[in-house]
Amino acid sequence: MTATVAAIAVEQGRLDWQDDAAAVLGQPCIRGVTVERLLSHTAGVRALSEDEELIGLPKERMEMAAFLLDETPEFEPGTRANYSNGGYTVMSAILEHVFEAPFERILKDELFEPLGMDAGFGWPSGPVGHYFRNERLEPQLPGDGYVLPPALTAAGDVCATIYGYATFVQCHLRGLRGTPSLISVDSFRRLHTPLHENFALGWGVQEWEGARTSVHAGSGGTFYAIVALQPERDVAAAALVNAGGDRASRHAIEVVRDLVRENVPKP
Repeated sequence: MTATVAAIAVEQGRLDWQDDAAAVLGQPCIRGVTVERLLSHTAGVRALSEDEELIGLPKERMEMAAFLLDETPEFEPGTRANYSNGGYTVMSAILEHVFEAPFERILKDELFEPLGMDAGFGWPSGPVGHYFRNERLEPQLPGDGYVLPPALTAAGDVCATIYGYATFVQCHLRGLRGTPSLISVDSFRRLHTPLHENFALGWGVQEWEGARTSVHAGSGGTFYAIVALQPERDVAAAALVNAGGDRASRHAIEVVRDLVRENVPKP
């Protein structure tokens, strides 16, 4: 979703794919961290994939972005790929800067409302999330204090009904099959074209179940989500689970695999 809004910003003339994050935000730091590299995880920004990595770091987006951009990159930008939630923190700060609005407002105005998505932020008000501990599921108790900090909203703090998420997935599937909507067909295709290895802009692209597939999966610790799109077959499937851990992810992947197999058009 963050990459999609970035594409909207590019088409509106607010950004360019090759814009340097430091220049956009006015940060005196190492160059080469471009919009395109941030979205494809090739910018060298630290991963921030574990809760322990967040200890002592700024909580607000702009402060976190400035902190991350001031660090020496983990590798020379553009030379390799490594999944980075930190890169999406920087990207959310860039979007806030060019739209002159909070990131949550940007997604609502540019994505949720135009698509008619039932979506918001933070933990959902309905299903309770579950930790996987000691080989069993444990519900996340209300008020236990576990939340994603505001700086990581762009990396994975949207909540949506399965119908709301399906609307977003359909938008991308149709775009890859030649129907523009929020963005042009060229922009949809750019988002789904790998920049390094299998890393595209917000998506991973690979051969899966006999076809070129755009995929993404992620977890907030107590929830898990996965999606797979196969535009040449006009098939997409997604699963949302109110549990974290390897067992939940394995079952969700199998659900998506079965849905893809069942809906592949017969010759």
